[in-house]
Formats: sequence, structure tokens, C-alpha cells
Amino acid sequence: MNSAFLCRGSSVCSGECTMLATSVGDHTIYGSIASELQESEQPSPLKARLNKLAGTISKIGYVGAAVVAFAYLFNTFFLDCSMDLSQTAARMRDIRFVASELLRAITMAVSIVVVAVPEGLPMMITVVLSANMKKMMKSNVLVRRLVGIETAGNLSLLFTDKTGTITTGKMAVEQICTIDNVIVKSSDLKKYPKIQENIVAANAFCSGGGGGNPTDRAIDSFLRGKKTGEFSLIDKIPFDSSKKFAAALIKNNGTGEKLTIVRGAPEIILGACTGAINKSGASC
Repeated sequence: MNSAFLCRGSSVCSGECTMLATSVGDHTIYGSIASELQESEQPSPLKARLNKLAGTISKIGYVGAAVVAFAYLFNTFFLDCSMDLSQTAARMRDIRFVASELLRAITMAVSIVVVAVPEGLPMMITVVLSANMKKMMKSNVLVRRLVGIETAGNLSLLFTDKTGTITTGKMAVEQICTIDNVIVKSSDLKKYPKIQENIVAANAFCSGGGGGNPTDRAIDSFLRGKKTGEFSLIDKIPFDSSKKFAAALIKNNGTGEKLTIVRGAPEIILGACTGAINKSGASC
């Protein structure tokens, strides 16, 4: 008879066997892995600071309660007796009077402690953060943990990558900068026909087609509705991440002029350029 260890989820393909469970729960292999992967949830920075503040306020409340109780008893047994020790001793011999005044002093001290100790402060912060999370959800911003609200509230400067994943998660082209530092927006692109012609042609023949990747879709959105001339494709080099560019040899059906369009990473394209087109469409 052969013996072997089986983990949960194992399948017996043939034959028969008798199984003996030797460990369950956290004592199994899967359970030990799950235990190692678990992380203890640490209190958020805001809650930690509030707990520290609550502890400080509580200590002040305890001290204040003790001072008030002592001041009340001192006033009752000494100041009301005009600091006459014989009257003070007479009052202290009255057990019912002493018990009544002690009970009143303790009641005052407890009232001060109850008012001073902010037990509901952490709960109030949780409620406020939950309400802010709901408000952000109405703006299509999903926050998985309440600590995210605290982090957003502490931000003074926010950096995002080019994909915009922290904002809308959608890449977009806002403007074009020419060689002579002229900023061209989509609505002003028609003022520069030569630049528009090259960009439209590059997007038409160098993109992946069918919607392409996020970069292609962003450029399509920027150039939506803009057409210049009739071109036909002669040859094409598709985009390759190792080469970081795409190229196409096209022909202007009207003039018969052939043009090579290349689109890719700036460090690849600019290194091979010998000239540029300025805002007027002239080569420089």
C-alpha cells in the first residue's frame, strides 16, 4: 500500500483509496499560506492622531474632575466654616452630612469626566469619512478604503502619469507644439493645413486600425472630422514596441507625390530628423 499527501482540490483519476484528514484550517498548507499573506490592518494616520488627542483630553478631564471634587469639599468643610477647625471637625463627625457631600462631589467629578472624555470622536470621524466616500462615488470616484479619503484631504500637489489613471483613465491629446513653439489646439488645426495634412495622414496609415491602442484612439478623437486630400497606401511597417515607431509609404492620388510617414517615440524620431515644418508649413 502506497501513501501520499493530498491537498484540498486534488482529484483521484483512477483506483481507490482511503483518505485520512490530518490537518484542517490554518494548519493546512493552504491555510499557512493564507495566514502569511494576511496583513494586520493598521489604524489610519487620522485615527491614530485622534486617539492620541482623545487620550490627552481624557487625562485633562480626569485631572479637572479631581480638582473640582477637591475644591468642592474644601469649600464645604473649610471655607464655609470660615477656616474654623472646630466647625470643620463638627461637620466631619456628622456621617450623614459627610456622605451626602462626598456623593455630591463624586457626582460632579463623574459628570466632568463623562463630558470631557471624547469616546465618540473616532466614530464621528468614521461617519464623516463614509459620507465623503459616498459624495465621491457620485462623482464616479471609487475609494476602496476610508484612509484614501484622509490621503486625498492631505494632498497639496498631485502628480499623475500620462495615462491619466488617477483621473478618468482615458488618454487624450490636448494640443500640439510646433518647432517654433506655437501651441495648436484641435479647433485651430485648420489654420495650419500642412501640419494638419501630415498629422491626419500619419494617423490614418500608421495607426493599428480598428480603434487601435489608447494612443491611436486619443489621436483619432483629437483629429475627429478632419480630412485632407486622398492618399493610398503603398507599403507599411507596423508599430513594434522594440523599434518604437511605425512607418507608411503613401501616395497622393491627386498629385502623384509619394510621402513616407513615420510616427513613434520622440527619442527615435527626432534623432533621425534633418528638418521640421513650422507653423506656416515651410521646412526649416
